[in-house]
Amino acid sequence: MGDEIILEKGDRTELTYRVLEVETVNLKDVDMKKVLIPKNNVLRGMNLMTCAGDWIQDSQTLDERVIVYTEQID
Repeated sequence: MGDEIILEKGDRTELTYRVLEVETVNLKDVDMKKVLIPKNNVLRGMNLMTCAGDWIQDSQTLDERVIVYTEQID
């Protein structure tokens, strides 16, 4: 926690976010409502989700998701 992510917008301005939490969950257990809401009721947040785990051939995807919750600090 505490790492920073810098996002550069199309006009080259930058937004800085601080990581609040990282969690890895099974694909079947992903709660999209939780993922879409900023963590800890922060005013401005950005949540990121990517794939991890083992390959599921039938579904052509991985069986876990890594979710990163952030808050904008700049």
